[in-house]
Amino acid sequence: MADGLLTFRGTDLHRGTYEPNSINLDLVGGFDDEAEVRGDDRIMPEAAGRFEGARQKDRRIITLEGFVRGVTSQDYRDLIDELHAIFDPTLSPGTLIVGGGDNDYLGIPPGEMYTTTARYLNAVWGTYTRQRFRTVSVVLESIESPPEWIASSS
Repeated sequence: MADGLLTFRGTDLHRGTYEPNSINLDLVGGFDDEAEVRGDDRIMPEAAGRFEGARQKDRRIITLEGFVRGVTSQDYRDLIDELHAIFDPTLSPGTLIVGGGDNDYLGIPPGEMYTTTARYLNAVWGTYTRQRFRTVSVVLESIESPPEWIASSS
C-alpha cells in the first residue's frame, strides 16, 4: 500500500516495507542538515587571523536509501525500470515531496509537506539476491535558490 510520504517526479518511493512488490526508499540525508555554502574568508599573509568573507547557501545533497523487491523476476525488472525512468541523469530537475501523507514522517505532521526541486546525481546498487531483492542509495542535489525545503499543507 502506497503511503505518499516520499515522491519524486510524481512517483511514490515509499510504498511500504511489507508490500510484496515494492520500492521502499527513505530520506536519510539532506532534510535536517544545513545546505553547503560557498565563499571563503580572506587571508592576508602579513595580518593575524582572517577577514570575514561573504558566504551564500549553495547546494543541498539529498540521500535516499532503501530497497526494491519483486515477487517474480518480471515484477522486479519492472520496478528497476521504473526507477531508471525517474532517476535519469538526462532529465530536467524534478520535484521531491516529503510528507503529505496520513502518517508522521521525519517529524512532519500528517497533512504537511516539504518540497524542493532536485536533480538526480548518482545511485549505488547493493548486491542482487535470488529473492529478487536489492538495496539502493540514490543521491540528489537540490537546485532551489537558495537550496531550502518549502513547507506547505497538502
